[in-house]
Amino acid sequence: DRILSQIPEKTAFALNDSQRSFTYKNYQFGPLQEEDYHRNMQRHRFCDTRKKGGHDCLRHYEILANGCVPVLLGLEHFPQSIMTTLPRPLLWRGGRLVAP
Repeated sequence: DRILSQIPEKTAFALNDSQRSFTYKNYQFGPLQEEDYHRNMQRHRFCDTRKKGGHDCLRHYEILANGCVPVLLGLEHFPQSIMTTLPRPLLWRGGRLVAP
């Protein structure tokens, strides 16, 4: 249901709502604002995402499904046994465009 059939027009470069800390969140959407959340993500070319509770998480797929490139800092150091269904080499190259 949530996978876009085409990439939407991009009006912003990168979205960062996942800061480096569990104690501070820059997240601006509430539980009843899911559509706004997805539209906001769709505007951006790149979206920062972090390990948080684990490397394998729905958020990485959610970012891709919204036509955005997930940026996973340190991806080249992640164990090869995780995120096996994601195009890791492409994600690494995309992340280098944002955080060289």
